[in-house]
Amino acid sequence: MCDYDPFVMARNVLFLYMMVKYATKPDFSKTLASIWYSVLLSEHDYNLLHEALTDLCSRKSSLLDITKGLVEMNEEEVEVLSQVWSVWLGMECRCSRPDSIDLTNQRKERRSHYTISKNSHLKGSFTSKHVDSYREWDLYGILGSTDLKKDLTCYNPTLTGRQGWDEDNDQFTLGEYNGSRPKDMEYVYCIHNCEPFDVWDFLEVEKYCDEKDSLPVMLHTYVSHMIDLAMAFIDKKRIAIQMTTTACQKLTHNRKFDRIFTSNLAEYMGVYTLVGMFGPLLDSSNRHSTLVMDTLSGLEVWEFMVCKMEYFLEEMNWTQMACSDEEEWKRDFVPHAWDYSYDSKWFLRYLKVLFLTSGFMEGSKVPSSKTVLQFGGLRMRDIRRELNTVVPYFYLKGPRKVASVNGRLRVMEWVLTENRLKENTSDA
Repeated sequence: MCDYDPFVMARNVLFLYMMVKYATKPDFSKTLASIWYSVLLSEHDYNLLHEALTDLCSRKSSLLDITKGLVEMNEEEVEVLSQVWSVWLGMECRCSRPDSIDLTNQRKERRSHYTISKNSHLKGSFTSKHVDSYREWDLYGILGSTDLKKDLTCYNPTLTGRQGWDEDNDQFTLGEYNGSRPKDMEYVYCIHNCEPFDVWDFLEVEKYCDEKDSLPVMLHTYVSHMIDLAMAFIDKKRIAIQMTTTACQKLTHNRKFDRIFTSNLAEYMGVYTLVGMFGPLLDSSNRHSTLVMDTLSGLEVWEFMVCKMEYFLEEMNWTQMACSDEEEWKRDFVPHAWDYSYDSKWFLRYLKVLFLTSGFMEGSKVPSSKTVLQFGGLRMRDIRRELNTVVPYFYLKGPRKVASVNGRLRVMEWVLTENRLKENTSDA
């Protein structure tokens, strides 16, 4: 797992440590589900969080030791995360205290322009029976039953970090740290309008819930279930994670992995650059080893690379790939209802342009789909013929209540080619 943002990684490591520390504690998964999403926590849940933060800030052993082999991380990077944990630990989180961090009002201000009444795609996603429970989530930020709100007396400090929203331009920005250390930054509520309901497949959520009317209650039940599954894997020693905040270009090839998740780096560094960089790190002895890439703003990138590059395509005699028909583009893509079945041809065109511009092919001959879907000993699963297996939600077709399918959130899974698997067998 690689992310340069220390606040994101501090949460990741904290949660993994808590899953090890409280593995035998009854109903701990419910506690972690609340800490994961809720602005307000019970005294019980906050005390567990406070205890875990204290452990991490005062630890005498390595992260690998205190997580019982689950998480490995460079000690210098852990020191940076410790600054985040220390700030969280020092926050006044009791709601009744006048000097508390008051996340409820911070969140309210952040979400003031983001309500179901102002977002047509949210309106269309919810059935009438779910609208009221969504409004409660929008108002209180509690994943679970608001009937217990009186027992939630503490704010959740892990939802704070550096300001990540450009108020002047009304857009999210990663920003630059400019040499600042986490302990010197101003901590504010930093979750910008992310909805937990958009992340999980609602059809799967429904299967695990007796309560069907409240979205926050349903999701809390489902997330707790998923945490239980993950903790079972951890208990059986089936998972080991190496984490880093270092730029991925600096990673060495002395380790092999079964799964590598690169988030949306492909949108910044290029698909084939990442295949060349991370492909050698996959364990060739495991035919299920997978390199996972995401796109978060896919259609805008593809439109730029295909629709807005006719001049380049014409120069390269690629006129047959030029997309000058704006009506065709608009017809294929209805806002908030994009699906892979509609955008695959555009995505393949994007890959072909990217393949040529990356310098992997000479001349003006248009590469075949097979050519662009295999590179560096890996092949990408073609979702027109083969379903993703590591991140299956994103290939689902058809509309979803609550969590609609969105083709722009494409997940690419690159797996080992048969030739590379054979090479490993020969070496053995």
